[in-house]
Amino acid sequence: MLFRSMKNGIFTIILSLFFLNLFGQEFSASFSTNKILENTTVDITFTLVGVRGSGFAKPDFGKLQVVGGPKNFQKSSFVNGSSTYTQAVTYSLLANKAGKYKVGSAAIKVKGKTLRTKPITLTVVKGKAVKKGAKKDKKVYVEMVASDTMALLGQQITLEYILYTQEDINGYDLVNESEYEGFFSQELRNYRANVVRVIVKGEQYYTKTIKKVALFPQRTGKFDFDPVLVTLAIPLPGQRQTIWNNGRTRKIQVSTNPLSIIVSETPPNAPISFSGAVGKYRMASTINKKRLTTDDAFVVVMEVRGTGDGKTFSAAKQPHLDEFEYYDPNIIRDEDTSKDGIISNYKKIEYLFAPKKPGRYIIKPEFTYYDSDSNDYITLSPNAFRVSVSQGTRKVTVDDRNVSVSQSQKADRDSVSMLSNFWLKYLDGLLYAVFGLSFLALLLMGYKKSLLVKQDQLDPEEKRRLKAKNMATSKLELAKSHQSDGNGRKFYEEISTAMNGYLGDKFGLANSDFKKELIVESLKRGNVNELQINTYLEILKACEMALFAGQPLSHMEEIYQRAKMLILEIEDNG
Repeated sequence: MLFRSMKNGIFTIILSLFFLNLFGQEFSASFSTNKILENTTVDITFTLVGVRGSGFAKPDFGKLQVVGGPKNFQKSSFVNGSSTYTQAVTYSLLANKAGKYKVGSAAIKVKGKTLRTKPITLTVVKGKAVKKGAKKDKKVYVEMVASDTMALLGQQITLEYILYTQEDINGYDLVNESEYEGFFSQELRNYRANVVRVIVKGEQYYTKTIKKVALFPQRTGKFDFDPVLVTLAIPLPGQRQTIWNNGRTRKIQVSTNPLSIIVSETPPNAPISFSGAVGKYRMASTINKKRLTTDDAFVVVMEVRGTGDGKTFSAAKQPHLDEFEYYDPNIIRDEDTSKDGIISNYKKIEYLFAPKKPGRYIIKPEFTYYDSDSNDYITLSPNAFRVSVSQGTRKVTVDDRNVSVSQSQKADRDSVSMLSNFWLKYLDGLLYAVFGLSFLALLLMGYKKSLLVKQDQLDPEEKRRLKAKNMATSKLELAKSHQSDGNGRKFYEEISTAMNGYLGDKFGLANSDFKKELIVESLKRGNVNELQINTYLEILKACEMALFAGQPLSHMEEIYQRAKMLILEIEDNG
């Protein structure tokens, strides 16, 4: 039963305190909830983390009545090669009247010293008045709550379905959960869903998050989520429950609130090292060598971890350095992890630099993200590397020999007089061959130039169509190679890029125009039929689902063939 033991959960606060200070020592006091109704109980826990203590002395509870405890709790843990010890004492307290109640300091001895907790305060409020003789109806409802209702492209939003109940609940089911159109969505499972007591309009409820979803906006605009119908199972009175039988229940349906989220783009004038990351990020960088010659190159490795959408940002560009040749960065690792109800993205990026001339230089890698809390661009540059470059063997060779005309002619005559007729004919043939190849090269160069001139004279629309087809073909070939390697993530990324890039180039869509309605409208203007439009949307959705939820490798061939055939069909339409 979901909430049967919630009133006896006296160690909930203890488990959360394990993570406060794993390696230090801390003696603290906390209530299971800081606000309760009059004539109800609350648990207070005194926790010592990091060391063993003795001689616990309870505090002055004032006008709060002790109705349970002390209950002792001890735990030893082993983390990263270090052992940690935690001990706690819990009391149950009763508050008879509304008001604020102060609990004094508890004390404990640790290695001859006395540690004390800070005094804490409990707020007790009056309950909602109930008419004499009237039966109080128990209430239950579910709220849909978003971490942000004003968001940016690339920002992670957490959506929670929170149950408020005065009843025991056996189970639940979301009947008509939204498809979250306009967002990538992923259900979060790895988080602590503790039962918490709260006061709402003078009434006490037990709350718990029954579902949590991570949303990543994919386009700008306003998105309205309709209320979600939730079926709840409530045990019937007097039903006996066993391990094999939860007992008979009655089912009720409640409806959540509606919700709207407005998504906008990040502000303009971003630094050059901003590549679309939005949220909270950390960055570290390393360099593989600090002393080298002009014959060598060095690699800077950047590691980035944050809470934004990993698909919407790429490797950050670096400030231009005149003394170095700068190559396109390479993302060598890209993965998502879920922890404590949030998705984190990790990227490992390689940058290759080749020095042009000797000298001493400072390399300072940068990564910029947009902080959704402070609403500002934040540039991270925690490491600066001093690089020493010496001259290598690469240098310009100059032929500065001073040979007179007479010397040159005499040498030629001596050389020729030593050759036989056979070698003279052979050299004549070789000379003709060189001239022939040179002439052929000139013809090819002229033909290529004529093609370039012809392309320049092409209609802009035709040039755009050619570019779209060539780009799509290249991306599909790259996707096919990832399919052969069994790399599903890269395969679906290339398919998605091929389809969006093809449509963007062919129909002149800007990045900001990639909304479903605008895409459909542009395709219809381009004489693309309804079936082809639906096929495109299905391919795109399949790629989105695969990137987040994963798909069997056997599906890749089907998606590849559908994408390839769709591009050919649209090309045939002109």
